[in-house]
Order: sequence, then C-alpha cells, then structure tokens
Amino acid sequence: MKQVSFVVVKVTAICTPRLLKRMSDLLRWEYKNPSFNLPWKQKSLPLFSDSSPFYHTPEKPEPLRVEEEDDLQLAHERLMKICKKCLELDVDLLIDAEDTAIQPAIDYFAYSAAIKYHKDDHPMLLHCPAYSVSPYSSMS
Repeated sequence: MKQVSFVVVKVTAICTPRLLKRMSDLLRWEYKNPSFNLPWKQKSLPLFSDSSPFYHTPEKPEPLRVEEEDDLQLAHERLMKICKKCLELDVDLLIDAEDTAIQPAIDYFAYSAAIKYHKDDHPMLLHCPAYSVSPYSSMS
C-alpha cells in the first residue's frame, strides 16, 4: 500500500519569525559578500542565485547575539528531532515555504536537514516556494 501521509513543519513554529528574518538577512549578506563570516552556519546546499531577491537586505546586518545563536541552536535541534522521528517511522516530511523575507533561513534549515537525513531509500520531501518564481520569467 502506498503511503499518503506526511508530516508538515512550519519553521515559524520552531523558530521565531524575528530570528528567521535576522538569519535571512545575514545569509543574503554572506552571499553578496563571500568574506562575511557566519560562525553559526552549518553545511547546507546553495541558497541563492544572482537573481534571488536581495532587496530585503539593503545594508550590512549586525551579527547574531549570543541569545539568538542559542535560540538558533534550539530551533535546529527541534527540527533534527522531527526529522529523526520521521525517518524512524518512515513518514515523509514537508517543510512548508513562507514569506520571501524569511525564506532563506527556512531554506537553510530545510537543506541542512536534507543533507543530514536524506537517504537513498527514503528521500525527504522539502518545500517549493512557488510564489517566489515568476510564471512569466521564462516567457518571451
């Protein structure tokens, strides 16, 4: 019998939107300025392309405060627990997309989880931020 159930995660339920916005700004700034160091950043897939919306971060953001880094670590641990449990129970996981202002941080969480928990016989379902892709971008 084919499985039709899956778990849906809203990252805003495990990490505050304010912290997600701060992370997104820092991740955008790092992409635009490769020498910019994010000491909290873990292994991830590429988050941006040259056509990504960088207008959300017009100036250099302040680094995360210690309390914010602690909250980030807690949010990461929460997501890893959810991923581990989904893998144990053989249930797919969908990480839902959100607003473009915080999407880079959500992508970061999703890709970090995928790197750690993706298995050839059980790929993780990620998210598709369809609203951030213009339906007219490929039309001439």
